Amino acid sequence: MQENLSSLLGNRLTGSIPGELANLKSLTSLHLSSNNFTSEIPPSFAGLTSLKELYMEGSGLSGPIPSIKATLENLEYIIISDLNGAETNFTQPLIDASLPKLKRLVLRSCNLIGEIPATFERFTEIKILFLNGNNFTGSVPQWIRKTTQKMDLSYNNFDDTGTCSQALQESITRKC
Repeated sequence: MQENLSSLLGNRLTGSIPGELANLKSLTSLHLSSNNFTSEIPPSFAGLTSLKELYMEGSGLSGPIPSIKATLENLEYIIISDLNGAETNFTQPLIDASLPKLKRLVLRSCNLIGEIPATFERFTEIKILFLNGNNFTGSVPQWIRKTTQKMDLSYNNFDDTGTCSQALQESITRKC
């Protein structure tokens, strides 16, 4: 039996996310967007091994983003935005680059710092990568410069954007 909690979307829930949520092992979709939580993202989410979709946009949650490892190999969508709290160094292995089914990764305004990991090139199924509104530095990886997939790297602090398509160049260099 597949479990889906999309009904938590936009319910103006407050407080912490109940730890019991991690007991729903067959959960395939978790939508926590548009709420007013006041806690960090629970590390226990790593135990939701059937999860395909994780949405936490404007949820009121705080970072850091817990590690998303290969135990979540069914994940197709990771959409997290507008996190409160301290900066998270993105050079930590936050997201295991061996997630074979990942199609959409959106980490918008999540207080991420550091460089985009080169291991992200291993996301062979990725169609959308939005990392806008963070504080990334360094060079934009070569594989991103060459991609034809949808990318948004705007509102970051890259030192070197290199040569890429005009649309991607505008996405990379746009500043607030």
